[in-house]
Amino acid sequence: MFRGRRGVVWGLVAVACMGVPSFADAEPQSAALMRPVMVGVVSGEVSKRTEVLRELLSQYYRLVPQDQVQAAEARATSAGCDGTQACMAEVRQALDVDVVYHLYIDDQGYVDPVHLTHLGNAGVVKQYTQCNRCTRRLYRRILDELLRAAHAP
Repeated sequence: MFRGRRGVVWGLVAVACMGVPSFADAEPQSAALMRPVMVGVVSGEVSKRTEVLRELLSQYYRLVPQDQVQAAEARATSAGCDGTQACMAEVRQALDVDVVYHLYIDDQGYVDPVHLTHLGNAGVVKQYTQCNRCTRRLYRRILDELLRAAHAP
């Protein structure tokens, strides 16, 4: 079947690779996106920006349906959690997810600060950037960069 040393080595490598699970086949982690806070953003644009973030997150995670997240958020708020990080921890525990994300945007006209916070096993990670004259296309690119940085090895 295999001829020579080289053939035997490649045969062993092939057999070993067949038994190793692929990273692409691994089930993605679960995540929840808390209700984003967007100050100064036109109400019609809030839902569009939220949907862009959900779409980008779905490339990395298996997202919990938004109605379940909102119910968990409401329970956490009524239980008296104060501060975003405390509420994120409550929501994470209530939904039993791997990661919880929260987005804060302050539309100041020319420069829009964008804060993306996520809570996972490694703790709270806050990312900050700003968007100058932020169009939807630029907003998508900025969020994609923030999410890639969060998943860099």
